[in-house]
Amino acid sequence: MNIKTGELKKIAPMGLMLMFIMFIGGIVSPMRDTLMVKVATCGGAGTTVILKLVSAPLASILLMAVFIKLTKKYSTAQVLTLVVLFFVGFFLLFGTILFPLRNYLQMSEATIKYWQDIFPHAHWIIVCVGNWLLSLFYIMAALWTIAALPLTFWHIANTYTTKEEAKKYFGFLNLLGPVGGYSAGQFSQYLNKKFNNASNYEQCVMWQLIATGLVGAFLILTCRFLFKKVIKDYAPMASQMRSKEKMGVWNSIKYIATDKKAACVAILAASYYMVMNPVEAAWKDQMKIASSNASEFNAINSNTLSWISIIIIVLSLVMTVTLNKFKWQTTAIITPVLLGTFGLSFMIISEQVNVWGSNVILDGKALVKWAIIVGIIAICVTKGCKKSVFDTTKNLAYRILAPEDRLKARLATETCGSRMGEVIGNSIPAILTNVIFPGTSIISKQVLPCIIVFTITGLIIWFFVISKIEKYTVE
Repeated sequence: MNIKTGELKKIAPMGLMLMFIMFIGGIVSPMRDTLMVKVATCGGAGTTVILKLVSAPLASILLMAVFIKLTKKYSTAQVLTLVVLFFVGFFLLFGTILFPLRNYLQMSEATIKYWQDIFPHAHWIIVCVGNWLLSLFYIMAALWTIAALPLTFWHIANTYTTKEEAKKYFGFLNLLGPVGGYSAGQFSQYLNKKFNNASNYEQCVMWQLIATGLVGAFLILTCRFLFKKVIKDYAPMASQMRSKEKMGVWNSIKYIATDKKAACVAILAASYYMVMNPVEAAWKDQMKIASSNASEFNAINSNTLSWISIIIIVLSLVMTVTLNKFKWQTTAIITPVLLGTFGLSFMIISEQVNVWGSNVILDGKALVKWAIIVGIIAICVTKGCKKSVFDTTKNLAYRILAPEDRLKARLATETCGSRMGEVIGNSIPAILTNVIFPGTSIISKQVLPCIIVFTITGLIIWFFVISKIEKYTVE
């Protein structure tokens, strides 16, 4: 990577910041799935589809509106500090007070089933409303990744590095960042094995979220060091855009709709979620069947996160070589190729389980076990690819835009473009499991074939937009 000793003063704090952000994400991301699939009353993977489809995009738009106001008044370092304080403060409040009181604040199982009988076509929506506290945590955990990574950290990395530095630094950063995710996975596994029963799971949640508070404090201190000792930029974040242009939710969306280059970047960001979300939801349904309690489910998720971190490091090394020796397009197609290969393989095997039955033996192992194994591989490879190859190529894609347009495009893309991908990616599963086949799972024989066709369509769109971006020439 040819990073000189003098450059470590800039790259080392950035690497630590990414590690801390990914550690916090590595704690709350597996936990949010566990809470909605295994802990929530009448829960299941159908709840995650609804939350991604409806609540998360609306919350993202609200986040963008607040974020835009912050950028007008505060510097980049101050914005990051406020973001960390807000989210980590909520996680601490949830782990120490709100989660232990959930049974007193949420609907009972009898109440949820009563409303499900009255409104059968809103089966999973009622579960989300009935478990509103856990749903709120799910949304906040999802927003942490948006607010901390693309809107703040990667904006810092893109704004305060030159073209030559970006090609060297981004690969190095993607080697350091996964250390945080791997550490979070190992820490979560330890706690989930220690508190491996329903009565102690509250303590497991509490200690994991207390850890996010400690790491959040180190993140703020590292950010302050970077901007006081290295970068020294105290201007409001919005000053990095054209002063004549107004920032706002509608103006940002309008900008994407009227600018071809910005639209391509937005569709690129949306493509991942459009293809990945149905695959991940189907995997969660399989894992719900395979795990006996919340701690086991969380432990499997955390172990998966550890493998994802290792894969991120491997793929970051591969990406460093491809970015320097090949065109941007060559690196960009790695993610859809891997996601298409492993994701479709998982869903096709799951469909065969529906056709032939879960007791069918293939090479000495039950077919359903093969589905789970391939599903884990699919999640590890594709999420590892997303957090290394995809995120880097997406961030480089912003360089087809003028420097003064990148912040506005990033705000609109990350909070609206990516969320639009989630809406599209979850709309088909939501309609199928709530309206057409109420109460069914995503891996049921009625739903899964439709999901497979939808995934193939999303991959075709993804490959097309990559070819369009390459024609604009990424720096």
